[in-house]
Amino acid sequence: DDLATDPNFDLVLDWTDYRLVRDSRQRDAILHEVIRWVNELQYNFHDTAQAFLAKNVVLPLRKTPLWPSVKEAINAPNLDRDFPKATLGVVTALNQIGNSLLEKVKAADERHYAQFHRPMTTEQLKAYLENLRIKDLRDYIEGRPTLLHYALRADNTIRRPIRR
Repeated sequence: DDLATDPNFDLVLDWTDYRLVRDSRQRDAILHEVIRWVNELQYNFHDTAQAFLAKNVVLPLRKTPLWPSVKEAINAPNLDRDFPKATLGVVTALNQIGNSLLEKVKAADERHYAQFHRPMTTEQLKAYLENLRIKDLRDYIEGRPTLLHYALRADNTIRRPIRR
């Protein structure tokens, strides 16, 4: 109880609000699977347009007197002046992929809840993400738009040209 009133502590997760716990489980499943894809499937991050701009435009502007105006204009996070360029590219791509996956996971979890009156288990969330990865890989190889393989894939993944 003291922690709830002590100004030296911030509330990170409230176990009594199941909506927050559910959101945290969904995000954890996504991060777990992305890390597994990197470690087990040799997936690598590839620059997106947003990551390219963050690394090559926003980050260099951070070291100029223009930064306060730019930061406010584009609502940029407060980046350390010496933030590694490659790390910013990965973080930006990860954020894009994570947000796209989270949207899909939330929708799948809601469908599951409507049918079974309980949210998906962690294992079900991971299985859903793996199925999503496999379908997305097929779409990437076939030249169709993808949710994640545009920015996260094995280097040896070959994309077929789109036939019109």
